Amino acid sequence: MSSYSTSAIILKRIDYGDYDLILSLITKEQGKISAIAKYAKKSKKRFGGTLEHFSILNVTLKKGRENSLSILEEALLIKCFSNVRSDMVKTAYAFYWTEILNSWIKEGEKNEQVYELLNNTLVELNNGKISSDLMNIFFHIRFLTLSGFLPELNSCGVCKRNVKYFQNNNICFNIKDGFVVCESCKNNSSGSYLISKGIINMLLWINRDDFLRLSRINLTLSDMKNITGFLESFSIYHIGKEPKSLDFLKNIRNY
Repeated sequence: MSSYSTSAIILKRIDYGDYDLILSLITKEQGKISAIAKYAKKSKKRFGGTLEHFSILNVTLKKGRENSLSILEEALLIKCFSNVRSDMVKTAYAFYWTEILNSWIKEGEKNEQVYELLNNTLVELNNGKISSDLMNIFFHIRFLTLSGFLPELNSCGVCKRNVKYFQNNNICFNIKDGFVVCESCKNNSSGSYLISKGIINMLLWINRDDFLRLSRINLTLSDMKNITGFLESFSIYHIGKEPKSLDFLKNIRNY
């Protein structure tokens, strides 16, 4: 069984027996990997507290036999995100994002862009220059783009009329089919979410631009609630399950 080293972010960790941990990792080179860290709970010297949720590591893994777990041989802590861990809301967002990716990414499926998305989002969340809520919006938009789920927001999904010609400011969005619906077509659609033209334009802008310019965005509490609810509902629908961490997140953030 050959060994190799790679950068990795811990998406999930669960206890296994009295001494071991099973880890779900997203790696830059190999995609998502499940690995067992033997005696991780018993020996403090072996991993030294490095195996914490959403930490970034350089790991050495030994490939297991077919359909078996890889074995974690070594782990060097690169980033622990202490500012995130000291803030309850930031920690909740980090758990939520990693749970979304763990649910969506298939074992062994390489996606370097998704790895970089999580890495960069966690770094900016830790830096604190952009609000946690805006980083959450950015994460969702980029995740939906990379996963191929990004909704059609430029035109009506039924008649193809451009959004700028819609008469109403509040626009019906079809969660199931992933597109907006104009006034003339909404009776023939099962759309169940209302979003404003302003929010649509902002989402399109965020998807085109660098996230470092997110600090220019100034949203009212009502708009933040509307856009976050829309993105979370849409993402959950297409992932197929609601992350357990979302309930806790909803209870502690300020909207």
